Amino acid sequence: MFYLITFFYHLISDHNLEYVTKRSDQVLVMFRGIFLFILYQWLLGWNVYGWNKYNVNYKLIFKFNYHYSSLVDILKRASIFTFIYILSFSYYAEMLALKQSKPLFNPDYCPFIIWVIYLGYIFFPSGSVLNGEGRWYFIKLLKSCLFSSFY
Repeated sequence: MFYLITFFYHLISDHNLEYVTKRSDQVLVMFRGIFLFILYQWLLGWNVYGWNKYNVNYKLIFKFNYHYSSLVDILKRASIFTFIYILSFSYYAEMLALKQSKPLFNPDYCPFIIWVIYLGYIFFPSGSVLNGEGRWYFIKLLKSCLFSSFY
């Protein structure tokens, strides 16, 4: 909430409001898209917490063998991506407000960088970091869904 208030304060206080609004409308759509994936991860964590609290054996219901994540893994993933999102959004808002002549990199690439990190995490799984077996299962499931009509 703090970041939204700060961003809108910078938008309102800027003298060239038309340029800032036009430029930010294009980029904020991409920030909104990745925010929905991060929100999904947080809600999935709350869902697993509810199942664990009331002793619902969701692993048996959904026939999970080895490809499930624990509550700690889900919340760890969600917090890492939330941190990256907030860091990138803060950089974008500050560079848009300050209009520095030489920023570290173009702030319009911030959402693209988040998307690359997120999709890279999903489609290039490692075996030991944050449930790699589950991501391999996801890739196999996605492959079978996409290519099932060719068999």
